[in-house]
Amino acid sequence: MGFSQDVPPEVIDRDRSVRKQSDARSEALDQVREGVASGSPEVVLDFLGDASGMVRDAVFSRLRKFSGEELEQVVKAWSRHPMRKAAPETRDLIESGLAEALVHQPRPAAADWLLTVASSKKSGQASRELSLAALAQLPQGSLDKKTLRTLIRLADKESAWWIRGEALLALSRLDPEAAEKSVSRAWNEKRLWPMRLISLQAQVHLDSAVAIERATILLAEEIRDRQGVWDGRIERAALQLLGEEVSKLPRAERVETIESLISRAMDAEDESWHPEIPVLRKLTGVDLSTRRITAWDSWWNSRKKQWLAGEKPTSEKGESADEEGKTRVVEYHGVPIDSKRIVFVSDVSGGMSRTLDGEFDGSGPRRLEVARKELLRVLGELPAESLVQVMFFASLRIPVLPSPQLLARCHKVLKKRISEQGVPQGRGEARGNLYGPLRAAVMEPGIDTVILLTEGAATEGRIHDGDRLCWHVERWNRWSRVRVHVLSVGRLSGGNRAFLEKLAVGNGGEFHDIDDRLGKIETGDRY
Repeated sequence: MGFSQDVPPEVIDRDRSVRKQSDARSEALDQVREGVASGSPEVVLDFLGDASGMVRDAVFSRLRKFSGEELEQVVKAWSRHPMRKAAPETRDLIESGLAEALVHQPRPAAADWLLTVASSKKSGQASRELSLAALAQLPQGSLDKKTLRTLIRLADKESAWWIRGEALLALSRLDPEAAEKSVSRAWNEKRLWPMRLISLQAQVHLDSAVAIERATILLAEEIRDRQGVWDGRIERAALQLLGEEVSKLPRAERVETIESLISRAMDAEDESWHPEIPVLRKLTGVDLSTRRITAWDSWWNSRKKQWLAGEKPTSEKGESADEEGKTRVVEYHGVPIDSKRIVFVSDVSGGMSRTLDGEFDGSGPRRLEVARKELLRVLGELPAESLVQVMFFASLRIPVLPSPQLLARCHKVLKKRISEQGVPQGRGEARGNLYGPLRAAVMEPGIDTVILLTEGAATEGRIHDGDRLCWHVERWNRWSRVRVHVLSVGRLSGGNRAFLEKLAVGNGGEFHDIDDRLGKIETGDRY
């Protein structure tokens, strides 16, 4: 049971150039300012469903600055607005934008509207998700009994697990006592694995000690997910919870968890990446600067007493580079790959047709040619049992495979498709859309790592704004807990670089500026 197939429809403005979209943005902001000044802030509704993400982002940013009363006025005006008769995709853009604004500025007066959107099958998926997220931000005890009953029904019986999960999280925040039965029911689900994961997150709001106990149970038991979708996700969610909740306890009460995590990772010593290590860093306050679990085992055996006595956490050296080098690690643009479950998300927008010097008309190899060459090399060196997917993107996402597959089975197909992939042609087709590709990538079944290679920030798609996009990716990633590494190509502005760094760090990954490495790849000079 996946999630990537449920990515909202792509929203692309093929009719206007980037310059014309910029002009439309300025005109929209002028009209919104005039509307607010004249007491009609609902004029914002005319633009939240615009075909241009540039326009929508700008208007949404202005909506975020509305007073609470102005925001309530907009919500009230929507019930009789002519745009309610627009296409479903346009209505979803407008309603999801309003709901997202209410996440950041909760208004109890909007609760009825939010619940109506959340409980209607006619509402768009994004609108339903964000309406429930907005409800979750309201003060405890702010819902009347009728509204609470509707929320309980969604948390217990909604067919779409991600909507049901949002409802359960909202219920656990708004009324922990009323949520107990629903959380227990979700925990005891035998066939719906995602609800066990979400019940774990909801349990934190009810009783963190019980949540810790259940996370420990999940890590100890065998998760028999035949499709291989949820076992890794549940493991990473349980580890994340232990890192967040056990770290709040006194040191003596962390010992059992620390030792069980070291033992668990030692049982898989041959793995190149241990998800337990980031948790160990959080629980101990120590960074051993190593990916090898044997270093943690040695440190704990030698420093446990001192650590328990209150020794100040420090950064210490792990095993030597020679010791770590005993296991050969494949590198992608000079960045070590420590996973065998990867989605490569690779930019093929117009900017990738530049030369390595950043020129459109210059001579020499193009960024896209070098990127293809490097991806093909890496796929040829990864272990045959690696689970991989390749997803190109420009204005649209271009998945190479229907879903991640074992490399041994799909290498020929990947090689052919990657070699053939160029910059998409056609009006408005060669811009950069990050929203759809990232949503699909983080929820691909069976993977634990996303590696994004891009030459810049988004210029197309549902959302362009960097901070807003980061917020959404982190929300989606609650369900999968994958790492997102970001590799940037080209000269980035300060704002674009900050966005890409935030995207990586906020999702447990690393940011790497690889612009100076492309030439080395082309000449065969490894790093």
